Amino acid sequence: LFTEKGIADKTEVEDLYQNISSKYEGGIRWLENNELFPGGRNNEHFIVWMRTGALPTLLKLYSYCKDCTIEPGLYRIKVNSNYPTTHFGGEKSIVVSEDTTLESSFDFLGIAYIVTGSICLAYGIVLS
Repeated sequence: LFTEKGIADKTEVEDLYQNISSKYEGGIRWLENNELFPGGRNNEHFIVWMRTGALPTLLKLYSYCKDCTIEPGLYRIKVNSNYPTTHFGGEKSIVVSEDTTLESSFDFLGIAYIVTGSICLAYGIVLS
């Protein structure tokens, strides 16, 4: 029903997170043979986890359900706390949402960039 393949951007998988070259033999390779991220750099959960956020509230995609319906009801979800957030007052939540045709229902940042850019362009035209 849910798939975890395709949660990372194609460019991240193909370009950004390449395997370490065999010429690098020194150092600690903690990502290899890791239980948390099996598959090392090619693990899409690791790639999504490493993606930086533009806002203080981060949303990290875990999996998605394409062309399916989730029936109403009670669901039990088991979450392992591998990264404690209590020392800095952080919180963890589970968000179940429906994407729009533009693949995202959170478009505040895009709108903010367009509005800011338009204001800067208008000031640039007026002041020149």
